[in-house]
Amino acid sequence: MKILKLLVLLCIVSFTFNGCNEDDTSFDIEQISAPTDISANFNIAQDDSGLVTIVPTGTAAASFHIYFGDIENEEPTVVSPGSSATHIFSEGRFTVQVIGVGVTGLTSEFVQEVEISFRTPENLIITIEQSIINPAVITVSASADFATLFDVYFGDVNDESPVSIMPGETTEHTYASPGDYTVRVVAKGGGTATAEATQMVTISDANNPVTLPIDFESLAVNYGFVSFGDAVAQVVDNANQSGINTTGKVGQLVKPAGAQVWAGTFLQLENPIDFSTNKIFKVKVFSPKSGIIVKLKVENATDDTIGAEVDVVNSVANDWEELTFDFSSIDISNEYQKVVIFFDFGVEGDDTEYLFDDIELVNEPIIAAPTPTIPASNAISMFSDAYTDVTVDTWRTVWSDATFEEVTIAGNPVKKYSALSFVGIEATTSPIDATSMTHFHMNVWSADATELRIKLVDFGADGAFGGGDDVEHEITISSPSQDEWISLDIPLSDFTGLTTRANIAQLIYSASPSGTATIFIDNIFFHNQ
Repeated sequence: MKILKLLVLLCIVSFTFNGCNEDDTSFDIEQISAPTDISANFNIAQDDSGLVTIVPTGTAAASFHIYFGDIENEEPTVVSPGSSATHIFSEGRFTVQVIGVGVTGLTSEFVQEVEISFRTPENLIITIEQSIINPAVITVSASADFATLFDVYFGDVNDESPVSIMPGETTEHTYASPGDYTVRVVAKGGGTATAEATQMVTISDANNPVTLPIDFESLAVNYGFVSFGDAVAQVVDNANQSGINTTGKVGQLVKPAGAQVWAGTFLQLENPIDFSTNKIFKVKVFSPKSGIIVKLKVENATDDTIGAEVDVVNSVANDWEELTFDFSSIDISNEYQKVVIFFDFGVEGDDTEYLFDDIELVNEPIIAAPTPTIPASNAISMFSDAYTDVTVDTWRTVWSDATFEEVTIAGNPVKKYSALSFVGIEATTSPIDATSMTHFHMNVWSADATELRIKLVDFGADGAFGGGDDVEHEITISSPSQDEWISLDIPLSDFTGLTTRANIAQLIYSASPSGTATIFIDNIFFHNQ
């Protein structure tokens, strides 16, 4: 008989866990987990009675055990999901414990401090934080003396029902349209009197689309990240403002412990990415480790078609580094609206934080200019890693009409001039004596310059601008080759107006189309070989 009862019991257990599937006669007890998201909603009667109603909530809880925390050796009040419990408190501060119990007996708990007071709440303070990622989202919290809970009204609908929060809790709200809204908070205790305060919040157009380049600085743009592989992405303050990135806001990607290896995020753009001329993505990254594979993809927004993917391994740890993703060799014929970025070091997430910023699509050189072979004894260098440079006072004078940047191409420092009409470079402190030199050399790379002009100015024997002894000459390079480094080795005799060369103090570049051309310059020197 005992054996028969045991067999019946085993059948019941097997049926309970396996349903009617005759082929599956076992279950994995490790797959059964405790209830999650245990919480509770509180409401206090404002009649000096101390009556509080508690509605517990949670996922996969078969019942809730509530301890009110105002008596010793308390037996729990048990309620079923969807039900509530009431309790009369005296004045004081109490710790309410709500335990969610699953069908297998596994439990999870929620703890809430509750202050019961019959005095009118005082010193009400409202705190509103507006999301950097989406300015339409606000988070509200409140504090007040003698308050049990707060009713929050967001001010964007008629006959609004409030959201109730406890001290120390927050509530989040998303506005449907931009405008000015009055957030009202009512502090409630156990008495009939309440305290009330309001605060204005301005909601900008949170639906502004993301466009390239992406710098995360504008709060009016909705940087709505979509993450995958359990990653978490958001815009944060740049706590590592150094080196090549001193901007205020950056993108942050965190791979929590247990997140997938392929964890990352993407941004969807308003307009398709235009690869017709610009095919180089540049992204600034900050990683706690070097040797990390950083992946950048472009995808079609409608069907997630991968247009192209480029991997780059970072080489800098704990500092900003600009990575170049070269798409120029890839045949990209479709339109893609998604930029996907993720960091992979071959293992699951471990709460590692990565930062990224300034995602832009450009057309720039990806290899360094050729290394000069002229012996150093035969060269006077203004700018080159191959030689010791003379003193140059400025690489962009105040009277220039161009944007100047110091950039690095394949680990090699390069001078970049964009929006170029003309730019003056001066060596006035120690003018260059090129009387024994025969040639002027430079390497230049441009994707759009249709004409390049190079002017040398000698300040004469007095070594100063003006004075009647200045001489100069300008050389024009018509239709220079684009999208490649070109080497210019110009005989100084071609600068026919440069009748003296002992005090060369100015080098001036200009280009066509004026005001829009971009050039990269390297290896600027005079030589006699």
